[in-house]
Amino acid sequence: MQGRHSVMRSSMEEKDFQRISEMVAQIVDSRLGQMSSGFDLKLEQMTADIDTKLGQMTADIDRKLGQMTADIDTKLGRMTADIDTKLGQMTVDIDTKLGQMTADVDTKLGQMTADVDTKLGRQKEEILKEFGHQTSMQTEQIHKATAIVVEGHQMLAEKIDLIELRLERRIDSIAEQLDAHRCDTKAHGGAYRVMEE
Repeated sequence: MQGRHSVMRSSMEEKDFQRISEMVAQIVDSRLGQMSSGFDLKLEQMTADIDTKLGQMTADIDRKLGQMTADIDTKLGRMTADIDTKLGQMTVDIDTKLGQMTADVDTKLGQMTADVDTKLGRQKEEILKEFGHQTSMQTEQIHKATAIVVEGHQMLAEKIDLIELRLERRIDSIAEQLDAHRCDTKAHGGAYRVMEE
């Protein structure tokens, strides 16, 4: 009779422990799912922000290059018109003045080309510096977010281990109390009697 009671009691304890384990597993799975969804959402938003900023930077660069090209075309057009007008007005000493004007035009074009090249080089360096800065900032933010997620996972694992240890201690304590109670009941013999159903 006592053997049957012990098997039923052990079976009930295992079921209770199994239910507790399942509940803890469900809670942990739910929390991990929420954290993972939040991280995925933030990562997608950061990627979209980076794409947007890169698109804006590309559009700004294209716009500035287009303006510079139009300005150069306009200035070259003006210079060509001035040269044509002056050549049309000058009939005397065409060779001398044409040579001087050609030299002046070549010098000015060389200076303008050098200026444009210098300005384009500076703007390119500024754009590359800004792009590098923005990229490093975004990378740093991603690393920080990843570190926070990793730290959260570590804290969660530690808490799970602590809960598991507490549950084991509590179960061991209850088992010891039940064993002590059984021994005490057996020691009193006929005075106490446990009825098993």
